[in-house]
Amino acid sequence: MRQAEHTIPSETISLSRRYRGVAVGAVWDAWTTAEGFSAWWGPSGFEVTVSSSDFRGGGGLRYVMTAIAPDQVRFMERAGLPQATSVDVRIGEFLHGHRLTLVQSASFIPHVEPYDVTTTVEFGSTSGAVPGARIRVNLETMHDEDWTDRAVAGWRGQLRRLSRYLQSTRA
Repeated sequence: MRQAEHTIPSETISLSRRYRGVAVGAVWDAWTTAEGFSAWWGPSGFEVTVSSSDFRGGGGLRYVMTAIAPDQVRFMERAGLPQATSVDVRIGEFLHGHRLTLVQSASFIPHVEPYDVTTTVEFGSTSGAVPGARIRVNLETMHDEDWTDRAVAGWRGQLRRLSRYLQSTRA
């Protein structure tokens, strides 16, 4: 296994979303409860099963992410990746309703020594005719540009799934 070499400068990429008519508490709960997390986490075509969770500063989360859609299963096979991956996440900062930091090991990349990737999420409220919630997801870059691009694409898909989940809980 080779050591991860950062070929792009270490930086943070931010993705922001607004959720009209959704309370910030509902968004926070989607991120910090096993039920909420498993309902939207992961790329489209994957299922997430939370096996343990301790949502607090210094706590953690363990889940299994499994490719279930035929296209995703084929992609994982072609990439030499397992269909199911067990993931351990450490929870760093946990400021209830305001800020959450997740640290997980990028241990699934073939031929690359595992390394930690940190994601920080900032939560807030919006005002206006229809108040709501907003988040900013700050992603640490990965070991190279290709994997960083994959991570950003994955996060965009996850945030679409989060939007659909939040809309479904309002109905």
